[in-house]
Amino acid sequence: MRDAGTLEAGLLPTGTVVIRLEGIDAREADETCSKEGGKSWPCGAKARAALTLFIRSRAVTCTLPQGGETKDFAARCSVMGQDLSIWLVRQGWATPQGNAEPELAKALTPAKTERLGLWRSD
Repeated sequence: MRDAGTLEAGLLPTGTVVIRLEGIDAREADETCSKEGGKSWPCGAKARAALTLFIRSRAVTCTLPQGGETKDFAARCSVMGQDLSIWLVRQGWATPQGNAEPELAKALTPAKTERLGLWRSD
């Protein structure tokens, strides 16, 4: 896992397939965020750790793009029926992209209200 929005699969390094989770903007693994008081914290690493813990060693299923093989693409992926893009937004670790589907936008409100992930203040 590169970061909270990018998965890697296959045999490293030659057979790697890069899958970007569709519909979200996630922080880079080395990105930092600022708390209300101005103190910075490693939000990218925390987001990646949260997704890693959620997936654990369970199978990830992705909807592959139409036509031909590609080694770098955007897709919707899930673990045990839970859409990872929606899970990341709902947990506060990603934000919906500008033209996101309503389900992603709807997941953002409780994350902000409950001050989860990127929205926490402590």
